[in-house]
Amino acid sequence: GAGRIAMGTALGMWFAQRSKADESNTEKLIKIGVLGAVIGLVVNMGAGQTVNIVSVPIQLAWTDLIWAIPVSIVASLVIVAVRLPAYYLRNWGDKRPPHVYRGTIIGALVALVAIIGVAASHVDPRLILGSGEGFIAQVLEVTSVSTLIIIIVAKGIAYSLCLGGGLRGGPIFPAMFIGGAVGAIFVVLGSDAEVTTLAAAGVLAATSTGLKLGWKPMIIVAIVFGLLLGSPLLIPTCLVGMVIGDILRSLLAKVPGVGPVPDEPNTAVAAPAAA
Repeated sequence: GAGRIAMGTALGMWFAQRSKADESNTEKLIKIGVLGAVIGLVVNMGAGQTVNIVSVPIQLAWTDLIWAIPVSIVASLVIVAVRLPAYYLRNWGDKRPPHVYRGTIIGALVALVAIIGVAASHVDPRLILGSGEGFIAQVLEVTSVSTLIIIIVAKGIAYSLCLGGGLRGGPIFPAMFIGGAVGAIFVVLGSDAEVTTLAAAGVLAATSTGLKLGWKPMIIVAIVFGLLLGSPLLIPTCLVGMVIGDILRSLLAKVPGVGPVPDEPNTAVAAPAAA
């Protein structure tokens, strides 16, 4: 995921340099490159049927749209809570020069989190380890609130450790999984909504919290996601999730770690005040 987005950014920058675009047009070209990368990423997942969460026909009701709002808010806030410690951990995990012992420590900690999570929840270890996008449908079948909470906490800790400790494979897929699990919790708690529609809202809210897209690209991504998650009826709640996730990203922009992950951590030290 991160590699494709980086390629999209580089391609947008290349076109900007070739066309001698000004600063405003350069930013637009970069956003187009990133959008193309995100859509390509999602289409690739859909072609492999890795993110299809619809196993039976669904019906969309107004209650689905209402419940999609709190699901999206909670999913976004969970991702913010995950990314905040990762931001500070990067100052250690990405310290130059790189050293194998840091990766070894993070890997051992992630393994410990997975062992504790699996022992406490008795779930498939792949619900905690790995990127998770291929197991969203599986987590939607969990009917225990405590189990879902353990999965989210363990996945969130492992995600934060990897994101901040230098083992970044991409920031998008684990967020998608966590967002889907948040939607499942609301259904288990008794919300009068389809689990797939709430999961779609959570997936998009969690995803958009870590991205920075304009309104038009957000609509396109929400439509593509809705179709690839399994049904055009998921598009409305995908749009709700995408919009709320982006609004919260904007409101919480001053929180470290919210938004796209920079290439390098902020290691600058403030200069001492003049006497």
